Amino acid sequence: MFDREPTRPSLASRVLKALGLVLFVLVGGTLLFFILHPEGVEDRIVEAGRALRNGSPREAARLLDQAERALVSRRAPALLEKIYALRSKAHLKVGNLALAEKDLRALLKVARDPGKRAAWKIDLAEKVHLGRAARFSREGNLEKAEHEIHRAVSLLQELQGPLPETLQGKAKEALGRASQRAYQVIIRRIQERLALLASSKTILQVNPLLLKLIFRRKGDPRTRVMESEMEKILLGAEVPASDRDWVEGKIQEARGWVGK
Repeated sequence: MFDREPTRPSLASRVLKALGLVLFVLVGGTLLFFILHPEGVEDRIVEAGRALRNGSPREAARLLDQAERALVSRRAPALLEKIYALRSKAHLKVGNLALAEKDLRALLKVARDPGKRAAWKIDLAEKVHLGRAARFSREGNLEKAEHEIHRAVSLLQELQGPLPETLQGKAKEALGRASQRAYQVIIRRIQERLALLASSKTILQVNPLLLKLIFRRKGDPRTRVMESEMEKILLGAEVPASDRDWVEGKIQEARGWVGK
C-alpha cells in the first residue's frame, strides 16, 4: 500500500487565512496604538465630532466605538464622558433610542459635574423616553406610551438642588411636554375603550365633553353639569357601570396631568 500524500490547503483557503491574519494584525495594532497613545483616542473623538457636524452620524458612532474599545483597559473618565456624550447625539440623530439611552445612562455614571448630570438626565427624559412614547403612540401602543411618559417624569422629578436658570427652564418645558403627552394618551385610551362599547354617534357626543372635562376642576358647578350630561349619554348607550367608572377615573387622572 502506498502512503497517501497529505492534502494541501487550496489556494483560496490560504489566501483567506492570510487576509484574516493581516486584518487581525491591523485591528490589534490600531487598538494597541490607541492604548499606548491616548492622543490617538482624542483624535478619533475630534474626527467623530467633525463627522457628526457634517451630517454623518453613523460614521461618528463608528469612530467613537473604536475610541471606546481602546479605553477598555484604561481609567479615563474624562475621555469616556466625551465619547458617551458625542455618541448619544449620533444615535439620537439616526433615531436609535436604545443605544442613545445606553450612552446617556453611562454618562450619568461617569460624570461628576452636577450641572452636566442634570442636563443629561433631562435629555434622557425628553429625547429618549418621550421620544419613545411618541413612537409607541403613533403605533397605537398606548400602554407602553404611558409607561415611557412615567419614566420621563420620574427622571425629571429626581433633579435636586438649585439648577442654572437655563436648565430650570429646560426641565420645566420637558415636564410640560410630558404632562401634555400624558393627558393626550389618556384621552385616546378613553376614546378607544368607548369605541368598543358604543356607536360612533355616541363617541361624537362624548368627545367635546371629554376635552372640556379634563380642563375643569372637579366639584365646580359647571363641571357637575357636564359630568351629568356625560353620564346620561353613556347610560343611553348602555355602557356598563364598570366602564363608566373607568372613564370617570381616567378623566380624573388626566386632570392631574393638566395641573402639572
